[in-house]
Amino acid sequence: MDATGKASFLDDASGAELPSTSPVRHPEYYLEDGNVVIQVDELLFHVHRSTFIRHSTVFADIFSLPVSANPELVEGFSDEYPLRFPGICSTDFERLMWILYPTKLGVYKARTAGEWESVLHLATRWEFDDVRALAIRHLETLPMSPVDRIVLSRKFDIRSNWALSAYTELCERAEPLSMDEGHALGLDTTIRVSQLREKLRCGRRPMRQSSLPHRIGTTPLMRSSSLISDSGKITSRKEAHSALRSESPFRRVSRAPRVSEASRLASETFGLSALDSAPR
Repeated sequence: MDATGKASFLDDASGAELPSTSPVRHPEYYLEDGNVVIQVDELLFHVHRSTFIRHSTVFADIFSLPVSANPELVEGFSDEYPLRFPGICSTDFERLMWILYPTKLGVYKARTAGEWESVLHLATRWEFDDVRALAIRHLETLPMSPVDRIVLSRKFDIRSNWALSAYTELCERAEPLSMDEGHALGLDTTIRVSQLREKLRCGRRPMRQSSLPHRIGTTPLMRSSSLISDSGKITSRKEAHSALRSESPFRRVSRAPRVSEASRLASETFGLSALDSAPR
């Protein structure tokens, strides 16, 4: 460690200082009016504290910590003393900047599932809650296999109908899980999905033919008789139909959204809500 307190890269044998790559300023996100320097990999980002504080509880806590009396030694004050985040990929961080600093309001550079996953990764890690919700909403619109959706939802704890529908598709489809799908899902999930598939298969029974007529009031005789009241008075067709509907035991009533048996079982097995579609 040198006199300034910064770590040095020393050769174990000679003790000579090894050359290191100097970080460079990001061509787009080293903003002229920024007030905090962040280093990710070998890139420097000059951004605004207020933007990070507004959207992230983690950064709100970081920037609330006491600082040195000498501002030049405060991390993030300059290129020489940046706020460092080891272990974070600069590509992921740049994609997060796409969301925090869009070139056009409401239009984002992220297009693919991989790009939105990068955003979701850091938004989840640093508690950018509104950015996380945005990333999930966009991911839900992209074409993905049910296995990929399950893997993603488990990785980032997404509990919504988007995740539930992936389990439901696997349980209801005709073809069994492949070896690659089993490896991606892991042993535990693969076994539970296979158990649900078997339970659904064994629970299916041939549907019995109904003894009721397919439609009521379709023959000429029934259509004509429906216009005659008990007193023998001929009524309008509208009045007759209204009377039939009011007396019929098969009247249409409002019902809650129907949940399939596969969705219900998957919801219970994997702890997901079958009716709550809000991303979490």
